[in-house]
Amino acid sequence: MNDENLMFPGDNLSTEEEFVSSRNTFIDNGNIRASIIGRTIIENGSIMVEGISREIKSFYRGMYVLGEITDDLHTIVFVKIDNFKKDKDVYISFKSGKIIMKSHAPSPRHQRDRDFEGNKMENKPFGVGDIILARITFDDKDVYTLDCGSIDLGVVYSKCALCDALLTLNDDKTSLHCSNCEIDVGKKISSMYNNSVAVEEFLYKNNR
Repeated sequence: MNDENLMFPGDNLSTEEEFVSSRNTFIDNGNIRASIIGRTIIENGSIMVEGISREIKSFYRGMYVLGEITDDLHTIVFVKIDNFKKDKDVYISFKSGKIIMKSHAPSPRHQRDRDFEGNKMENKPFGVGDIILARITFDDKDVYTLDCGSIDLGVVYSKCALCDALLTLNDDKTSLHCSNCEIDVGKKISSMYNNSVAVEEFLYKNNR
C-alpha cells in the first residue's frame, strides 16, 4: 500500500454531493471524513475506507513533530500537529501543541519593518499559518508543550502575511524575504527551511 494515499481519522475524503458515505466514514457538515486509518476505495458512487494493519501510537516526550501555527495569543502560540508514519507504526496527535513565546529580537540590520498599504510587518518567531519543526518537551493532559530552540528547529515554510507569497530565505539565513512586497521578516528559522526532503529525513532518523 502506498503511504501517500493513507487516510487518518478525520481526514476529508469528499463531499456528500460527490459520493455516498459508506463503510468506515462519517459525515461532518456535508464533508465525508475517514473514521479509521486506511485506504480510500470508491465503488458505484460510494466512498469508503479499507482498514490496514498498523500499530497506533501516541506522541511522546522528546519526539520531533511537524505542525502548523493555528493561533497566536502573543505569549503562547498553538500548533496543529501532523500525524507521523514510520515503518509499520502510525503516530496520531490526539491533542494540539503549544509554544510559550520567549523574547525574539533580531539584530538591528534585520529589523527593517516598514509600512505597506497601512500595514507594518512584525518581527516575531512564528506567525499563524507557519509550518514548524519542533520537539515535544512536556506531554500534559490536554496539550503538548513544544520547543524550537535548536538550529534544526523552527519555521520550515512560511507565507507573507500581506500577499500570501512564499517567503524565501535571505542569503544570511537569519531572515525571510517577500519579493512581492520587498520586505524582510525576522522569524525563528529552521536550518531546513523550504527543504521538505530534509525535514522528512530528519523526522524519520530522530524519532524511534
